[in-house]
Amino acid sequence: MSRAKSKRIKMPNGAGSLIRRSDGRWMARYSTEDPESGRTLRKTLYGRTEQEARSRLVVALSGRDLGTLVVTRGRALTVHAYLERWLATKRVRPKTLLRYRELVLNHVIPMLGQMPLPRLDSRHVNRLMERKLSSGLAPRTCNHIRAVLRNALHDAMREGLVTRNAAELAHPIPLYNIEETKVLAPDEVGTFLELAQRHPLGNLLIVALASGCRQGELLGLRWQDVDLDKGSIRIERTLQYIARGWHVLPPKTPRSRRPIALPKVACEALRREKREQAEARLKADKWSDEFEDLVFTNDQGGPLVAYRLSPALQRELYRAGLPALRFHDLRHSTASLLAFAGVPARVAMEVLGHRQISTTMDIYTKVYPEVRREAAEALDKVLGPTLESSGHRPRVEDDLDRVP
Repeated sequence: MSRAKSKRIKMPNGAGSLIRRSDGRWMARYSTEDPESGRTLRKTLYGRTEQEARSRLVVALSGRDLGTLVVTRGRALTVHAYLERWLATKRVRPKTLLRYRELVLNHVIPMLGQMPLPRLDSRHVNRLMERKLSSGLAPRTCNHIRAVLRNALHDAMREGLVTRNAAELAHPIPLYNIEETKVLAPDEVGTFLELAQRHPLGNLLIVALASGCRQGELLGLRWQDVDLDKGSIRIERTLQYIARGWHVLPPKTPRSRRPIALPKVACEALRREKREQAEARLKADKWSDEFEDLVFTNDQGGPLVAYRLSPALQRELYRAGLPALRFHDLRHSTASLLAFAGVPARVAMEVLGHRQISTTMDIYTKVYPEVRREAAEALDKVLGPTLESSGHRPRVEDDLDRVP
C-alpha cells in the first residue's frame, strides 16, 4: 500500500507554513530570531491533525510578536539541569542554600527532573505537592517545596527560559490545625528565671529572653561586643553549624546588625557567665579561641552545639510545668512581652532586628487575653463618658427613622 503524498497549505507571508507529512501527521514551521546571536532560526512544531498543528503555530507566532516566546537552540533544558545550575549560582545564606538543595534533590528532581523546563505547568506542580502530601510529608513542607520551585522559576522567567511561573500558578496546600507559636506569659517569667538560674546554660537562656536575640547571634557574641558598664551588647555577626562545620556569618538582615540595651537581669547573667568562664579556663587543659573569645562556650571554649539547645530546654521547662518552648520561641516571648509592656512596635522592631515592621506587627497582634481586656476597658473609659455627657443612648428605632 503506497504512502500518501505530503501536502503544503499556502499561508500569508510571515505566518509560517503548514505541511501534511506522508505519515499523516501535520508539521508547522515558522521563523524567529535567536535572542543571543540575532540570527534567524527555523522552528518546527508537530500535531496529529491540521487543527492541532495550526493552533500550536498561532500560539508560537503570537508569543514571537509579543516577545514572550521562549527560543531554544537544540534540546530544551530539563527541570533537573536547570535546578542544578540554579542551585550552583544562587546567592543566599549557607543554611538557606542547604535547605533549598535538600528540597530540590529529595522531592522535585525525582518526580519532575526529566521534564523539559518550558513544558512544566501548574498541573505538574500540583500533582507533585499532592503526591508528597499523600506520602506523609507535612503541609508546611509541601508549601516550602512550592516556594523554592517558585523562586527558581522566577529566575528562569528573567532569563527567558519559561514564559510563566508554573509554581506561582499552583495552589498551596491549606494549613489546618497549625499549632500557634508558644510564648511565655507574663506570670510565667518568674518561674522561668528561677529555672534558668539553676540550669548549666541558664545565663544564655536569660540573655536570650531579655534581648530577643536569635540563637546564632548569641552563639557568635564576643566579649568585645559586650559593654557591661553601659548595659548593652552589639550584634555584629552570627555563628552557625552547617554541613558539619562552624561558619561565621553576617547577621540575617542589615537591620539585624544593631546595638541592644539590656535590662539588669541580663547584665547580671553576663557577669555570672564571665566569672564562670574564668573558672572554666583554669580547669581546662586547653582553651579554644578559634572564634575570638566567645561569650557562651562549652567546657573547652568552643561554640555550643545549637541543635542540642532546644531539646535540653524543653525537658527542663516540662519539669517546671512551663510550655515546652523551642529556643527560638524565647525570641517570640520577648516580642510578646514588649507588646504586653506597651512598647511601641517601631521600637520593638529595632530591638528584634526585624527587616520589616509587618513582621513585628504580626507578633504584636497575637497578644495575651489580658491585653485585649485592657484595650476594651481603655475604650470604655473614652466612650462611656462621651455617651453620658450627651444624655443620649442610640436606639435601633433612631437608625430606622433615618432610613429614607
